[in-house]
Amino acid sequence: MRRFARNSDGVTAVEFAIVSVPFLGLLFAIFETALVFFTQQGLEAATADAARVIMTGQTVTGTTVSGTALNSSAAFRSQVMCNASIVKSLPSFINCNNLIIDVRNQSTFASVDLSKTFDPNTTVFQTGGANCVVVMRIIYPMPVYLSFLTANGLVANGVNHSGQTNYGGGWKHMLMATQVFRNEPFGNSATSC
Repeated sequence: MRRFARNSDGVTAVEFAIVSVPFLGLLFAIFETALVFFTQQGLEAATADAARVIMTGQTVTGTTVSGTALNSSAAFRSQVMCNASIVKSLPSFINCNNLIIDVRNQSTFASVDLSKTFDPNTTVFQTGGANCVVVMRIIYPMPVYLSFLTANGLVANGVNHSGQTNYGGGWKHMLMATQVFRNEPFGNSATSC
């Protein structure tokens, strides 16, 4: 028994096994966080590109790629957000069909509600007319790739501890980009503010 206790063969392997689990967990958490920040920045830039289409009246006057006025978020998603010639900054790994688009008219800048609580099931698409104040929100439910690292993977009742949302049958990072702007005076517009 004494000979077994003094034997130091394999100590390095045991120490590595003890240290590697938290090290790899931290490394994967850094990768996940970096991917979330990269995706958020790309979503912000793409939202700014798409807001320019609304601001200049292209959705109302029909001067978009399709040549028709865009009157729904689905049409805006397919013809503007998913169109690489208009929105150049959307990362290629984002599934464009999963974007949630909410565009709302406001009477003034003071009446704009920028609360962080937002229900993706109550979206509207109101691009407004000339000189209208518009709030545009693009939400991307980004999948959680390394969910085994979060407390959610360890809690039996599914309590959310890490800023993720259970949406569409799985845990997601709900990334949101917001643009608030006044439409340009783009001619005769039948839509009022």
